[in-house]
Amino acid sequence: MGTANINREPSQVNYRYALYILMGYLLLSSLTEAATIQVTAEYKPAPYDINGSKFINTTPCSVPNSSGPDFWCNGTASLDKEQAIKVETKILEKLIKNDQKLEHAITYQKFTGEKTVELTKKGSSTTHKMKFKLTQIGASHTPNVVKEAGNTGTYWLNNVQGDCDRRLTVWASSNILDYFYDIRTANQQSGGVCYNNEFKPEFTSSKNVTLQRIYIGYKLQPPDPLKMENGTYKGSLTLSLGHNKDLDFGDATYSDSNVTIEFTLRVTHQLKVEFPAGSNKVILQPPEGWAPWINSGKTPPNLKAELPFRLWSSARFYVSLSYCQYQNNDQCQLKNIKNSHKTNIEIIYINGAGIPVPLSTSKFEFINLDGKYINVARKILFEINKTNLTEMMKYPGSTYQGDVTIMFEAEIPPL
Repeated sequence: MGTANINREPSQVNYRYALYILMGYLLLSSLTEAATIQVTAEYKPAPYDINGSKFINTTPCSVPNSSGPDFWCNGTASLDKEQAIKVETKILEKLIKNDQKLEHAITYQKFTGEKTVELTKKGSSTTHKMKFKLTQIGASHTPNVVKEAGNTGTYWLNNVQGDCDRRLTVWASSNILDYFYDIRTANQQSGGVCYNNEFKPEFTSSKNVTLQRIYIGYKLQPPDPLKMENGTYKGSLTLSLGHNKDLDFGDATYSDSNVTIEFTLRVTHQLKVEFPAGSNKVILQPPEGWAPWINSGKTPPNLKAELPFRLWSSARFYVSLSYCQYQNNDQCQLKNIKNSHKTNIEIIYINGAGIPVPLSTSKFEFINLDGKYINVARKILFEINKTNLTEMMKYPGSTYQGDVTIMFEAEIPPL
C-alpha cells in the first residue's frame, strides 16, 4: 500500500485579487496652465465573493467640514455611486450681469459629456478603454452677491435651471457661496449647461467675483478586470477649462487652461483553492481495491488515489511540486518504511476537460480560456504504474510513504 502526505502551502492557497486605480493627491498651482488631479481607488473583483465585487474609490474627502460644506463625504463610494473632488483653480473677474446672456448668470456651468480614457499596460502595447462621466458640478464664489443680485433677499440660491438639479446642501455667507449641482442622468452622457438666471432688473456686479475653486463629481466605468492581464495600466484625461471648453464657468479670466486627471490601474488577479477535510493524506490502492488481487498471484495494473478540490480563478495561474520528501532528479518517490526501497509516483492535475497534466518541480501554466472559474470541480491524481508496482510486490506487507507539497500560484505582477 502506498500513502502520500499532501501539503498545500497556506500562503499559496488564497490569493487576494485587487484592481487598484491609484491616482494620488491634488498637485496644482494657481499660476500654472494646468491643474493635475490624482485620485485613489481600488477594484476587487473577487470571483468567489457572493456579494459581488465593486470598484471602490478611496480618495480622501477633499472638502473637510471645517472649510466648507459636507457635500459628498458620506461613506465609501462604489462603482455605482458618484465621487467628488475639488480643484483649486482661480477663475477671476467673473462678470455677473442681468443682460440675458447665460454665461453672465449668477451661477453658470457648461460641461462636457462622457469621455473615454485609454489605459496602456506598463511595459507592453496592450490597451483597454475606461469610461469617465461627470455627475455633479459646482464652485465656490467670493464674495457672495446673491442677496444683492437675486430675488430671494438672502444669500441662498433656492433652485437651479437647465440640465441640473439642486442638491439639498449649500454653504453661503456674505463672503462665500458654495454650491454643488446634480447633473441629470441624460446629460452625464451628452453634456449640458446649468445656471441660475433669476436676477433683479438691470443688475451688474460692482465687485470682482472670483471662483476660488470648482467642484466636480464623477463616475468611472473601468474595463472588465477578468479580461485584463495582471499588470499596471496608466492613462490620463485632460478636460479643457474656459469659455466654450469642456468645463465653462462663464465670462471670466481663467488661471488654468485645463484640468488633467491621471489614472494608474493595477490588476492583481486572485486564486482560491479549497480541498476537502482530511485531504492532507491519500492512500493509493488498485482501481477496485485489494480484494480481487489477494491470493490471485497477479499484479494490479496500478495503484491510484484521487484528490478532488474546488477552484476559483479569474486569470492564469501556475501549479507545481514545490517539495518532494524523496525524489530522483525531478521524479517524486515514496519510500518503503521497512527497507528503504523507493518507487516513483506520478502526480497529475486533471483539468476541466479531463486532460491529465503531469506535475513536476517546473511550474505549469493554466490559462482561463473560457473566462473566470467560479467554484469549479478539479482533481489531482496520484498513480504508481504497473512497472513500479511489480517491484513493490517483491516486498509484500510493506508500506510506502512520502510527503509532497503542491503549489498553486496566481500570476502576480511586479510593483
